[in-house]
Amino acid sequence: MASAFRRLTVVSRTFILALLGIPTTYWFNSMKSMSNHWVIFWGSNAILAAVVLFVYLFPPTESDSPARKDPFLYAFSLFCYTALVDLCIGLELHGWISNSMLFYFKEGEPYLATSHGMMINYWDGTVHLLLYLILIDGIARRHEYRNIGLYWFGSIFNSLIVLLCGSVSGEIGTRLRASYFLNTAYVIVPLVFVTRLLQKDRHFIVKTQDKTGIWRRPLDMLFIVYFVGAIIVAFIRGYASLGSPTWISQWYLTEVEPYIADSSGFPRMQMLTYVWYFVPYYGMSIYGLLNHGRSWMLDWSMIHAGAAAQAQFSHIGSSLYSLNGSQQVPEGGALTFWLVNISLAIVPQLFAFRCFTNENFFVPSSSKASD
Repeated sequence: MASAFRRLTVVSRTFILALLGIPTTYWFNSMKSMSNHWVIFWGSNAILAAVVLFVYLFPPTESDSPARKDPFLYAFSLFCYTALVDLCIGLELHGWISNSMLFYFKEGEPYLATSHGMMINYWDGTVHLLLYLILIDGIARRHEYRNIGLYWFGSIFNSLIVLLCGSVSGEIGTRLRASYFLNTAYVIVPLVFVTRLLQKDRHFIVKTQDKTGIWRRPLDMLFIVYFVGAIIVAFIRGYASLGSPTWISQWYLTEVEPYIADSSGFPRMQMLTYVWYFVPYYGMSIYGLLNHGRSWMLDWSMIHAGAAAQAQFSHIGSSLYSLNGSQQVPEGGALTFWLVNISLAIVPQLFAFRCFTNENFFVPSSSKASD
């Protein structure tokens, strides 16, 4: 049986291993000792260590030894396992399964028992799981995975900023628990991984550099208009989350997105993340579209696309979920809500696509174009 398992691809083996997270959650939930957050912390660490050991004992067969020595192969295999656990958390919060992760809501990370917690767990158990499998396959087969890695970094880091900062600023995160530190790997690994990706030079396969002026690029002009509008919207929503008395912030808060004032603190932190991190990127993008040869636009457009997709999925889902009661989107502001939030989700994906389908514009002047 072991030999048959070894003949499977590394992606297949990783997914099978991740599926073990489902019965594990039911087993943990049945243990009375799981009422203590220290037991949850050390028990979870023991399970995660076992997952890494298992991956080491069954190395990938698609490539030679260098892939086995890559620490990110083990990190992403571990994250696949936790992604399936997160999917169980989302399903239980939604009421589709039961007796799976109840113990974790009580003594592990109680701030996950919110509409925002449900949405980020859905995202992690589906989109992030798929990205992990693609990254594992790329590492094992030694294929190019830079763009997927950058997209994942943007997604996971936006999720972490909002989750960790929101959990201590809202009403739910009133007591520090040992299990909170299980998120440490999700902070360290993405930072180290993206540093490795960005340190590698990007290779351009172009014959000529695009020197077309902005007035002859109507699509880029539309993107500039979008970025200007996104900056304005970010400040309106940011001020609204802080309770600004200005009429436009109050109108937006009461007539369009009352969920921004949710006591959990997560929507407020997401709005401030847009102001602190997204707005500088919008300004950089406007500059990059007006000036040729800004090669960093390719990497950062992909990072931003991942962050925007995760942010808007969680925010839209949380705004619409029934637990919010009176904080759901008012009927009169539904059109504005959808126009704002769908554009903030879709346009970053289109902009990343535009960057990578016309790399000529971003070729640095000092670089030599290659055939």
